[in-house]
Amino acid sequence: MKGLGFKPACEICSLPTSIRGGTQVAKRLERTAGYFRRLGNLGFWGQLICTVVSAVILAFSIVITGQATSPVSIYLTAGGIAAAFLSVFWSFGYIRLSHQLRETIDDPTKVTSCKV
Repeated sequence: MKGLGFKPACEICSLPTSIRGGTQVAKRLERTAGYFRRLGNLGFWGQLICTVVSAVILAFSIVITGQATSPVSIYLTAGGIAAAFLSVFWSFGYIRLSHQLRETIDDPTKVTSCKV
């Protein structure tokens, strides 16, 4: 990670407060929060739409045909849809994380201390 300009957490904690507590950290947190928000929104809505479409197709095929081709395929498809819904909530966690990062920027008392 040295080529990217990132320092391990133990090196950041050993820096003087005037260096690590400056506006550079706030800018990085703001940028990281923006990435989490954008990618979280993209993942959330993309997965939600795909999951709903899959569930509608499965429900439509069961209603029209009266049964699926085999019971195993129904269980596997339903399990995949359930996993996709869990993944939607996982993506929503990234959106919440971005809000928490933004709150940390605005209120420095919420920053946890470094443990070495």
